[in-house]
Amino acid sequence: MTRGKLIEYLILQIVMAVGDDSEGLSAIWGELSRIIRQKGPTVGASGVKDGELRDALKRLFDEGHLLLDKWDDVGQIFRPYSDYSDDSPFFSNNQFRMRLTPGGRLYFEQLESALPPEAPPASRKIGF
Repeated sequence: MTRGKLIEYLILQIVMAVGDDSEGLSAIWGELSRIIRQKGPTVGASGVKDGELRDALKRLFDEGHLLLDKWDDVGQIFRPYSDYSDDSPFFSNNQFRMRLTPGGRLYFEQLESALPPEAPPASRKIGF
């Protein structure tokens, strides 16, 4: 599996584990980045950079696997990511929300099934 797909898998895993289907998961960029960096080595994606994370979020959104939006205090509504002409205000200013789509759940399952099997733990037998 490619590094980009591993990062997408981690994002979807976090959203599924923490986020409610209807409410989704509210995230702050720094916190999401920290969690992805912590989880990355578990699937072979160590040292995830902010650009890789941003690109993975954008791909998941563009492919219809993840809904991204942000609360707009002025309009008192959630504005979709597609309303933002620049990534910076969306990802770096305050929280944004991630919600899994039905297709995103299926995509997560496909990614999960493509993960390499975990290596069995090393035997501790001495051999006497």
